[in-house]
Amino acid sequence: MLPYLVLGLILYMFTAPVQGWMSDDKFGDKLEKMYRLWHDDCMKKTGAPENTVELIRSGIFPDDPRMKAYNRCLYTDVMDKNARLLPEKLDYYIYPAFGKTGLKMYLDCEEKVKDEANYDDRVYKMQQCIYEANPDVSFNFF
Repeated sequence: MLPYLVLGLILYMFTAPVQGWMSDDKFGDKLEKMYRLWHDDCMKKTGAPENTVELIRSGIFPDDPRMKAYNRCLYTDVMDKNARLLPEKLDYYIYPAFGKTGLKMYLDCEEKVKDEANYDDRVYKMQQCIYEANPDVSFNFF
């Protein structure tokens, strides 16, 4: 489940500035291969509406429990059970496209929200932070 969350967020992060994300061909082989699987799986598991995913890609983060669950789901493969990023796993997916810059941004945002008690809220706020850190080429993979 976490692999889907991670892949989805990473893919969103690689979108073109106009769309808020890069084209899939910029993801790198590892991420490109996994993203669609994670996205589809997390959409089914959470019931998140596709149009809300599009809102997030444009920087609008609705207070929707389904979107928070979807976001958490996408991170399943790169977070531990305590909602802490696993840098080596995250780096595995994002390094080809972003190098160490992307990993640092994720870790910085994770640090900013570490005291948020609710797992879904913490991951969602981390995602907002990531988007705000670089909205033109956000490291989100929705």
